[in-house]
Amino acid sequence: MRITVHGATGAQGAPVAEALAKAGHQITAISRSRSPEAAASVAANLEDQPTLEAAYANSSAVFLHLPIPDSPDAPARWVSSVLGALAVSSVDRVV
Repeated sequence: MRITVHGATGAQGAPVAEALAKAGHQITAISRSRSPEAAASVAANLEDQPTLEAAYANSSAVFLHLPIPDSPDAPARWVSSVLGALAVSSVDRVV
């Protein structure tokens, strides 16, 4: 499977990406800055719907976790952007 992992260079996402890669899955790593270690790496934030759409385009699953927000309305903006990107994608599973 091709799985897109949000925060793939961070404390939560990196172990998930590593375990999925070891299990034989192809990983698209999403982080705030492009990761030189990841073959398929995308720099995006959770409000960048067009970039998320492109990252999800060939994925069958997405691993998503939300960071600690800097404002109370941030999670609603993030979720709106992610749901918008998922709506135009072919992703079957979201964790």
